[in-house]
Amino acid sequence: MLATHPDPTADHVLKTWAPRMIVQGIDYNDLMTTGECIRTWDDWYREWCADGTSSQPRYVASNIFASKL
Repeated sequence: MLATHPDPTADHVLKTWAPRMIVQGIDYNDLMTTGECIRTWDDWYREWCADGTSSQPRYVASNIFASKL
């Protein structure tokens, strides 16, 4: 279950896209951790990439996820 995010855009996007990302191999905990770090949806990409991992699925998902808006 996804937590409710205070930013309406982030809340909508996470609830819509998180299940799809998880099915594609993105770790649920990574999504939740990033969601907790952002104040608004505009912070998403920076925080998603901030942990320094070079995981290809994460990189691809971040580009797909960010481009849908």
